Amino acid sequence: MRSKIPLIITLVVIFLSTYVFFKLFESYEENKDLGWDKKALRNPYLAAEQFLLKNKINVTSSNNFEKLTHLPEQGMIFISDSRKILTKKRVASILDWLEKGGHLIITAPVYNKNNPSILLSKFKVKNNLREKEDEEDDDVSEKKLSEKLNEINDDLKKEKTKSKIEYIIPESEITYLSFTNIKEKLKINFTSNSSLSHPYLYSDNDYKKTELDPTYWAGNESGTYFMQFEVGEGLLSIITDNGIWHSSSIDELDHAYLLWVLGKNNSEVVLLYGASMPSIFYYMWQHASELIVAFSLWLLAWLFYRSRRFGKIFRNSDFTARSISEHISASSEYLWRNRKFEQLIEPVRNDIFKQINRLYPYFDNLKQVEQVKLISNHSKIELNKVNVALIKPFNGNENEFTRIISYLQKIRNSL
Repeated sequence: MRSKIPLIITLVVIFLSTYVFFKLFESYEENKDLGWDKKALRNPYLAAEQFLLKNKINVTSSNNFEKLTHLPEQGMIFISDSRKILTKKRVASILDWLEKGGHLIITAPVYNKNNPSILLSKFKVKNNLREKEDEEDDDVSEKKLSEKLNEINDDLKKEKTKSKIEYIIPESEITYLSFTNIKEKLKINFTSNSSLSHPYLYSDNDYKKTELDPTYWAGNESGTYFMQFEVGEGLLSIITDNGIWHSSSIDELDHAYLLWVLGKNNSEVVLLYGASMPSIFYYMWQHASELIVAFSLWLLAWLFYRSRRFGKIFRNSDFTARSISEHISASSEYLWRNRKFEQLIEPVRNDIFKQINRLYPYFDNLKQVEQVKLISNHSKIELNKVNVALIKPFNGNENEFTRIISYLQKIRNSL
């Protein structure tokens, strides 16, 4: 019985601990916002794309115009910036597509006379900054850098808390759009600091109407933000703010509803965003794929040829050591090829000077002229030859090298 007491106490402690744990602790779930994933960061119109797909509208998106292989017949194309249309040939193809029933929605950049939009210039549309906003920009430019950074941080904090609090848009900043077969007007918040202009909007009785005049436009007290043109059987819509369909603001007011209204009767919707251009390899594959394939095959063949080993492998079985004379000859040829002439001559000269110092201990105290004269008298060799052999720098001439070595040998033999 005594042996079971510790076991019973242990079981009681475990039971009581389990009971207290389940009695005092409560499980709960918590959702943490980890931010947007990489796909949403790359594509700011991902929410718009998913919205159209859920409403059974065929939609595709791309970050550049070059990847658009065809213009969808009776379809709609949204381009986030009209400056993506770079060539007149591209403008002509878009106009032809519009006349056949296409619908193009394009964002107008702020007008720049040095870099105007080719398509907007065709329709005489300009997107000009409002004067009030220009004055505010001038005031901001005069602020200190620290003040600007603080304002940016405050704006970021407001964006983070925007979804948590009710964001009220002033009535003066709302643009009302009306469409046929839709009873109520659509509320859109264009946050652009610029407005659209066209000569037709300010025309008088002398203005001559053309086929490229706008058929509908809308805005608010600050300016015009939405404009439409009928081009043949198609329609061109111009807006000033492409942010109304960004993933962060498509849920505001009637932004999503406007996208559905514009795209519901189209066979296909294409969303073109970003400013990236295809790489050079993309263009090479599009226009010179045969050349790339041929070059790749040639490179593989060359690597295969250079990496192969042909014939039998013979091992070097000659272990005979060369003689000292061959070693000296090879070393001398190496020094001569690398123009290290001093290493060939200086050892002989130093050896001669050592022998003379043993014969004449006071030799180092003499001047150079006296040293040469002393060596000449002792060896019975002319002064100029002694000077060439011991003093004159060597210039690399083979004949002169032979003479110097000959003179040095005679001097050393005389010692």
